[in-house]
Amino acid sequence: MAWTRADLEKIQQVLLNPTKKVTFSDGRSSESHSLDELRRLRTEMKAEVVADESRTVPKKRFTIGRMGR
Repeated sequence: MAWTRADLEKIQQVLLNPTKKVTFSDGRSSESHSLDELRRLRTEMKAEVVADESRTVPKKRFTIGRMGR
């Protein structure tokens, strides 16, 4: 199961306000992790979310040059 942007936002909230348990959108939950573990998880989640989003959003290309009259 791929991580979502909502999952990434939840883990960021946990880092700002540490709690004992967090539940993700697909039902997975996590309890009592150290800050280092949460930061490592956030890094992995962010990489996956960014990679997934870059595949789904088309890239725009611009051509700069002269237009003929």
